[in-house]
Amino acid sequence: MSASSNKLVEVGVVLQGGGALGAYECGALNALLELMDEFAEQGRRIALKVVTGVSIGSINAACVVGAKSNVDARARLNALWDDLTLETPPFWTHAAQRDLAYFGLPGFYVPRPDFWTAPTWTYVYDTRPLLVTLGRHVDFAALNASPTAFAVTAVEVVTGALRAFVNQPLGKVSATKIEPRHVLASGSLPPDFRGPRSRACRIGTAASSTTPRSAWPSTRSARMPRSTACSW
Repeated sequence: MSASSNKLVEVGVVLQGGGALGAYECGALNALLELMDEFAEQGRRIALKVVTGVSIGSINAACVVGAKSNVDARARLNALWDDLTLETPPFWTHAAQRDLAYFGLPGFYVPRPDFWTAPTWTYVYDTRPLLVTLGRHVDFAALNASPTAFAVTAVEVVTGALRAFVNQPLGKVSATKIEPRHVLASGSLPPDFRGPRSRACRIGTAASSTTPRSAWPSTRSARMPRSTACSW
């Protein structure tokens, strides 16, 4: 074996948000993890150094890091997306199939039942079902003990500051015991989804709160501008 083939290769993965992108990421992660195992069987040294994501990307990231092996991670990803697949009758029109998700997605979100208070709403859907789904598909004990760094971000809507949650110290960011609520915070897209509360204020994600800074904290940190859409 040549010296170059025995050199340790460290892989970092950054996963963007967006439902359709999340489905694509599931397939891409399956391919990556399978390829990594094939390389390992050939005697090549390869390690998953960090996985970071935002919104649906954070959910996929949690499945990968919150697993006992690459095989287990692929199984968890596939089971998650099986649960998040909304089956519709094949004879429905494309528009009807597409719009069915407005009425909720089992295991992810449901419409608020208190429609009589709609004029005061700051969010439309209840995402508490996702906490149960995350608990079923992510091994959070394995995630918090993993040598692979896990990082997600959310925005504090009062201060506009970008908050990072990591399973091990990264630069100046202290480790947090990652729980389903931290992943949910990264996916609380206003004004659709309710943001969970931190000690200081509500937190939720924003379209621009992707996570390279959490994975590579040597890059310059930045504060997120406050968005009126996030003012809950």
